[in-house]
Amino acid sequence: MRLWDAATGKSNATLTGHTNEVWSVAFSPDGRTLATGSVDTTARLWDVATGRTRAILPGDTGGLASVVFSPDGHTLATASDDSTVRLWDVILPKPAAVPQQIGRIRRIVTAFLRYWGWDQWIDPAVLCVTEMLSNVQRHADSDDCVLLLQASPSGVRIVVSDDSQVLPVLREPDWLTERGRGMFLLSKSADAWGADLTPQGKDVWIEFWGREAEESREAIAALAQPRWSA
Repeated sequence: MRLWDAATGKSNATLTGHTNEVWSVAFSPDGRTLATGSVDTTARLWDVATGRTRAILPGDTGGLASVVFSPDGHTLATASDDSTVRLWDVILPKPAAVPQQIGRIRRIVTAFLRYWGWDQWIDPAVLCVTEMLSNVQRHADSDDCVLLLQASPSGVRIVVSDDSQVLPVLREPDWLTERGRGMFLLSKSADAWGADLTPQGKDVWIEFWGREAEESREAIAALAQPRWSA
């Protein structure tokens, strides 16, 4: 998908993320958020200014044929070809790594994980998100960032994107100081973590795996080990 400037005819952004055809699009009343519904059974909320995904809303068993915002922009309705309609609370603040917003973002992360049925990861996920946002505040050029929450049958992936291309480094923390523990806490709390450069800056991500996914990865790792025979 692409966003176009109607006045100039130039493309402002290319939106990538859906894995199948997009059937429906809708702009929020304030024009800042775009909602899309896809055959891949998900809806996505996009930040129009940056072209980044703000949230992924899971569908049921059918493709999402229609997405519509309420007049106040607080609710999104998604209609699926499996004959279901869902209403979503989409009052998502634009994430900013400032104390006034971090508390609200923690509550949003908690609500999504509870809705997805991954209650066991709420505490470590909230801890990790807090550290990731705090690192944006300390090290990025701006407090503005994008938070992505993505669920699948095998687990949860959380990504914080900012405009700095300085990648975080995992170090043994100095426990006598208040800083320098963020990446260490991520590495100990999540099943996997990493950081990738992007054209706009970087993505720092964490993953929490379900038991089946973890067992599958362990099996793959075991097969990759060298085997010796007498």
